[in-house]
Amino acid sequence: ARALWQWISQGELVSGGSTLTMQVARILYQTEHSPLGKLEQMARAVQLEWHFTKREILELYLNRAPFSANIEGVEMAAQQYLRKSASELTASEAALLAVLPQAPTRYRPDRHPERAQAARDKVLDRLSRDRIWSDQVIHNAQLDTVFGWEPEIEITAPHFSRRAIELAGTMNGSEVVTTLDGLLQEGISAATTRYVRRLPSELSTAVVVINNQSLEIIAYIGTGQFGHESSAGYINMAERVRSPGSALKPFIYASALDQGLIHSESLLADVPRSQSSYRPQNFHQSFSGPVAASVALSESLNVPFVQLIEAVGPTEFYAQLAHNGVFLRLNGGVPSSAIALGGAGITLEEVSRLFSALANRGTTAPLKFTPNQDQPSPRRLMSPEAAYITWATLTNAQRPAPFDRIPEFDNIGWKTGTSWGFRDAWSVGVSRDYTVGVWVGRPDNQPNTEMLGRLTAAPLMFDIFQMIDRRPEGIERPSDVITTRICWPDGRSEGTASACQESRLALTIGGQTPRTLDPDHPTAFFIAAPQQPPPTTNPCSPETLNESAGVWPRSLIPWLTEATKVSIAPTCLQRNTREQLLIGGIENGQRFVRSSIENQTHQLIAQTESRFVQWELNGEVLAENAPHIELALENLSLGEHQIRATDRLGRQARIRFVIQ
Repeated sequence: ARALWQWISQGELVSGGSTLTMQVARILYQTEHSPLGKLEQMARAVQLEWHFTKREILELYLNRAPFSANIEGVEMAAQQYLRKSASELTASEAALLAVLPQAPTRYRPDRHPERAQAARDKVLDRLSRDRIWSDQVIHNAQLDTVFGWEPEIEITAPHFSRRAIELAGTMNGSEVVTTLDGLLQEGISAATTRYVRRLPSELSTAVVVINNQSLEIIAYIGTGQFGHESSAGYINMAERVRSPGSALKPFIYASALDQGLIHSESLLADVPRSQSSYRPQNFHQSFSGPVAASVALSESLNVPFVQLIEAVGPTEFYAQLAHNGVFLRLNGGVPSSAIALGGAGITLEEVSRLFSALANRGTTAPLKFTPNQDQPSPRRLMSPEAAYITWATLTNAQRPAPFDRIPEFDNIGWKTGTSWGFRDAWSVGVSRDYTVGVWVGRPDNQPNTEMLGRLTAAPLMFDIFQMIDRRPEGIERPSDVITTRICWPDGRSEGTASACQESRLALTIGGQTPRTLDPDHPTAFFIAAPQQPPPTTNPCSPETLNESAGVWPRSLIPWLTEATKVSIAPTCLQRNTREQLLIGGIENGQRFVRSSIENQTHQLIAQTESRFVQWELNGEVLAENAPHIELALENLSLGEHQIRATDRLGRQARIRFVIQ
């Protein structure tokens, strides 16, 4: 059989126009079956040829090639199908195993011996024609009838095993100790297989379960049916880049909390965006008008989250995730507001890692596949307070039946996502001890209109929680998360807001209650209302009592009930004469070329009567109580930056600029 493997290693055996090295590249890197995937496969093949000898590439192929079912590598194929070691193969058996990886399911010798024999004979014909084997050896091999035993074992966690081996840096068969819980993996694997069999046959499923304390992966499913052809069951969908739909909204929410832009009950506008070129719709094709930030998250409303990410800054949000080791794959290469609604790529491993931060006081680190895996120091994704408020908000999302009747699951903060065109369904849940991430979709990225995160992925996620944590514990509340009564439409606390048309209890960071997030929000109107006006009294006479009332963002006026609106005499209405806070020195949207700003500083001036102004650059405080600042642009990184100024009256101004 050695001559056969030498013949293969010389590149004579090809599949679909791919050389053996390209096949190794496809196996190792799981490239897609597309023109772009083929180009990536070719590039990876060049890398392999550069770093490995022909013999080493052949060894990789023989040890990693798929042989159907859960069988990987020629030694395991020989043991399972032929009940012998690969070193004991006859010429006929070697030819059979040489062709089997080309169509592992179609040529399975235990199920389709006639097909397998025909394929084997084609290999023997090639070997005869190329004079690799003698005529006698070929003749004897052709006389053998193909027979295969049914495999006796199932590989536990094949995709996880491959990832663990890669991370351990070994491919030579050395023993690798992993973090998997064997019994739990077996149970979740069986449950996932049962679940996916109820779905259309083209759908695949992936699951990641994390121990939050150790960040160890204790269960991992790369596909619901390993080896299943119609659902591309050899592809590890847990590490495939997909659109997350709304699954990143919790982290935009947390970022807005940490930037002091919102508290849990901040007023947001769920209304049509008539003044913007980006006009997303909500999933239910309707609008709610004024909504609290917490409701926008728990009900996954799209328009308010576009408002939030525009306030946070798409570039800042992208950089925040990148700092924590999660690099979103961008459409067009530039961060945009579409990130909030799935306009960037991410893997299930990465999404699950981000959600685990909610249970780890806002910090993240790489997930562990092996106990001894090198682990860098954790990085901060959000504050402990923002992590708790975000998790607490997610516990309010309505669970699907029958899980809505399990009160213990009130301690699971969870979020779904459905990508554009119904291509991906996500559900990720977090308790104190565990994070469970689930993805469902078609590996070929085709749509399925019946696929929704809440209905397609969430039931499996809650099933898994029932297996691992029937009574999940809640996350401990930090002492600096303070419940504060705030006022709508102003947004600030009752003691600070000039008027309170609607009172709400909000979770805040340290009692901070920022004003309603609306760049066009005027500070106040003054209302004149008579104390005890006689019939002849002028409604605006000196005897009247001056009161102030909060003003709703203009876009929300059509959505207010009559009871909410304040009755004001038109002749008594006057705008507050205090000027707006403006920033001078750099124009909003201005672009700077790096080479032209060397050794230059720009003075930024707050145009306001107040001399007590706080300045922030990309969320970091630069100066306090300063009417102006000096900024050296050459020290800033390439990309978009945001300057925010806030005076003692609570007025804010923002500008964005780009360094290129």
